[in-house]
Order: sequence, then C-alpha cells, then structure tokens
Amino acid sequence: MMLLILTLAGCNGTLPPVPKETFIPVPVPCLDKLPDRPAFLADSDLAKLDDFAFVLELRRDQLALRGFVAIQDAILRACLK
Repeated sequence: MMLLILTLAGCNGTLPPVPKETFIPVPVPCLDKLPDRPAFLADSDLAKLDDFAFVLELRRDQLALRGFVAIQDAILRACLK
C-alpha cells in the first residue's frame, strides 16, 4: 500500500513547459576584411640612401608600423568580447 502511495505521489506534479525556441550559439566572423599593411622600403632600397634620408625613411616606417599595430590591436580587442 505504501509503495502505491509513493508511486502516485510522484505522478502528481506537472511537467515544465516545452521550450518553443532554442538558441544555439553560432560563431560569426567579426571582420569583413583586414586593414592593408603599410608599404615599407626594402633593405636594398634603404642601402641606396644617404644617412639623412635613411633615418627619415626608418622613422616614417616606424610611425606607419605603430599606426598599423594600433589599428590591429583595436580590431582584435573588439573581436574578443
């Protein structure tokens, strides 16, 4: 008799509602296109320059590279969310 009461007591509850929508995470790319790399002078081109022009070109390349790296860093940090 006790077994019958326990069995019926377990069937007395209601089931939770069946979900109507199921959300599945889908990875999407956060970038359409990477920014273009700046153009740097080749070593052979730098070797042809005099000292003053050489230093100016190295500084120009350094500033272009810093800007490029800053943009890349910002893009990658935005993708990490």
